[in-house]
Amino acid sequence: MTHTTVVETERVRVEWRGPHPVAFEVEGGGTHDHAEGGTPLREETTYSVLVQAKDAVGSVAVRHPDPVVTAGVQASADGRTIHGTISTRSHVGTLRLDIEADGERALVLSAEVAPTKIDAAAVAQMRDEVEGAVAGLALRYLRATTQPAAPEPTSRVEGSGWLRLVEAALHLLDRALAEIARAPQSDIQRTTTVQRTDAIRRPDPALVRALRAPTRRDVARGTGTPMRVANRVVSVPHRARARQTERTLDTPEHRWLRSVLDQTHGELQALHQAETQRRPYARRALHLEALNRAAGRVRALLRLNPLTAATPGTRPAPTLRLRRARGYRTAYEAAQVLRFGLDLGVGRLRVSLVDLAALYEQWTYLTVAQMLADVLAQPLDAQRFFVADAVGLHLRLRQGHPHALRFPLGDGGTVRLAYQPRFGRPALLPQRPDLLLTVEHPGQPPRRIVLDAKYRRDDSAATTRRYGLPAPPADALADLHRYRDAIRDARGQRIINQAVALYPFAPDDVAQVETSRLWQSIGTLGVGAIPVLPQTKQHLHAWLRGAALM
Repeated sequence: MTHTTVVETERVRVEWRGPHPVAFEVEGGGTHDHAEGGTPLREETTYSVLVQAKDAVGSVAVRHPDPVVTAGVQASADGRTIHGTISTRSHVGTLRLDIEADGERALVLSAEVAPTKIDAAAVAQMRDEVEGAVAGLALRYLRATTQPAAPEPTSRVEGSGWLRLVEAALHLLDRALAEIARAPQSDIQRTTTVQRTDAIRRPDPALVRALRAPTRRDVARGTGTPMRVANRVVSVPHRARARQTERTLDTPEHRWLRSVLDQTHGELQALHQAETQRRPYARRALHLEALNRAAGRVRALLRLNPLTAATPGTRPAPTLRLRRARGYRTAYEAAQVLRFGLDLGVGRLRVSLVDLAALYEQWTYLTVAQMLADVLAQPLDAQRFFVADAVGLHLRLRQGHPHALRFPLGDGGTVRLAYQPRFGRPALLPQRPDLLLTVEHPGQPPRRIVLDAKYRRDDSAATTRRYGLPAPPADALADLHRYRDAIRDARGQRIINQAVALYPFAPDDVAQVETSRLWQSIGTLGVGAIPVLPQTKQHLHAWLRGAALM
């Protein structure tokens, strides 16, 4: 059954069709026939949209920041009608569409996109866990590069990780700037000023050349002081323009640090304003307090010498002194982490749609990496995740075998976890699974296990009967067979021992998983699937423990 939602103004008429009535929030006036009885949009659902211009309107358009969202709509020849489809794919969040008439915004439609495979609480928890894990790894990276000043890191940062990361970076900046203030690096500055002639001790060549010319006429006019130089009477002016040198704290390093703090203060204020406009939630008061506290610390840092001597509004490229000098290197690294933390915060508030497929893949990778670290009682190597450059600190999910996480074993073996490794020949087509777990023991052939994150699920009755619980779609399970059979060594021998899909599902009874064909076939067939969500990690943890320690 198809439901039609109509929004109409004096200039445009919007007709929205889908499997259910939609609750739109309308900006710009107009009427909405399903404002109360509508429901949120649903992920992976295709909707039809028709936008028509009314009298005196020449053309209409539908705009969204992501052009992929509106890729399915097209305009009529005269531009007065827009029609087509809009698919939410695996995105959730707020869908905001700008309806334009003659190039001007006539209407704004906003609607929530709700997840269907998992609930909103699980989505929020996955985002918090990814954010917290990234922040915790960044603190580890920070401590490794700036030893004494960073606070003691943990494997993850609970709560709003980006706020904790900003606070830790500001703490480090405070310590670094205090060290810089005790012995700031200065530059030589040359200026030209008008001075009394008798006060000039070291005249520059230009002034000397000016004084060497005969100026008897000037002496007669009384415009200078007569002096005999080499049998000539020259006139030396009472005041002259002379160059002088002096030390200054307005250096590229101090200007760079000040520009970072100025930008940080502006973004913290913008984040505070955006946070106050969000819908109330349990931790908003704590977040607002933390943002105020961080902004206050930035203002205090900007009042420190030598930042007060730096010219505002300019950001030169980072210099060698900024990266290597005592105190400056610590401040540079802290500024990078500060920018990284703010990028997390700004992204969390500005992104209106979240791709759950990408979020689930990132969350799965970090979850598996943390579980391996817990099982093997070893910390994660933050250097494998992060790289510092002139712009800032970036999360580096580097692909391929050379950048795999490595965990040494007591018997001299190694456990490696590679993200999206590539297998070429002898297969006709390159194979690139999401994760590859490799366990090596001395004197034994390595065990290789493919892990593939699949944010897809078949909830049909037939699938549930076949496997004992909802499962990844058939083509996703076929990918596992392909990885197991197509990935081979140079001699053509299979090298993949198992291929396992990780997919989102939370069973009512955890025993369902252990009795399902998906779980049992991992050991018998070498191909299977494990449901994994924030509230159902125990089976993945138990399986990883057996796989990594076997």
